[in-house]
Amino acid sequence: MKYLLVILIAIFTSPVKSDEITKKYIGVWGAWSTAGMAIYASFRIDENYISWAGHRDISPECKVGYKVIEHISATTHQDVPANSFISDKHKNIVFDYFKIELDPNECSDFLHILLSFPRTDAFYTDEIYNTYFIGYMKNGSKESILVNVGNP
Repeated sequence: MKYLLVILIAIFTSPVKSDEITKKYIGVWGAWSTAGMAIYASFRIDENYISWAGHRDISPECKVGYKVIEHISATTHQDVPANSFISDKHKNIVFDYFKIELDPNECSDFLHILLSFPRTDAFYTDEIYNTYFIGYMKNGSKESILVNVGNP
């Protein structure tokens, strides 16, 4: 009986298989700059699709299937601009970076999007949540989109 109790405790106290991390990007994330709001307004990400639509008629909704092709955790990423809004207390915060590959779709100029989310328990209005999504365009260029990921 003692061994069964030890086994049950081990099963129920084992770390969860990072579903919390792997699904971190699911939600609605608002663009944080005037230009970003005009073109993208917000990114809606569910299990199968990412969509965005700007505040202007020239930016209608685009809904595209995707798959996560890379996940890394690091304090910086070579493609993500340094965030000048972040205070010194957050300089070493680790971010989860998810690179997603988009299904071909005429409404999107993106091949991939890099999503970045801080690993922190800071209050959701903290400046650490103002981060960038990076769009990798079909023509080979990149677009940095300032996004707030504080509260889905």
